[in-house]
Amino acid sequence: MQVAADIMTTEVVTINSLANILQAARVMNRQGIKTLIVDRASFNDAYGIISQTDISRAIANGKDPARTRVGEVMTKPCIVVNPNLSVEHVIK
Repeated sequence: MQVAADIMTTEVVTINSLANILQAARVMNRQGIKTLIVDRASFNDAYGIISQTDISRAIANGKDPARTRVGEVMTKPCIVVNPNLSVEHVIK
């Protein structure tokens, strides 16, 4: 039986929620990736995720990439799973 750890990405790139979306786009471009995990603002906070689509949508809606914070346009919470869960369970 396959578990989540067998198919998950282990090398993730993170960004601070206070960074602007221009910085996020540059990190994505430099790393050759399409999403970043957004660090928690505090211990009790949830992780977020920002994608190229989130950034494109923000710019299309008139947001200034140099002034718009990642935390304003990210998806939150980022759903995480235990690496030992079966893939079948994760799908459900």
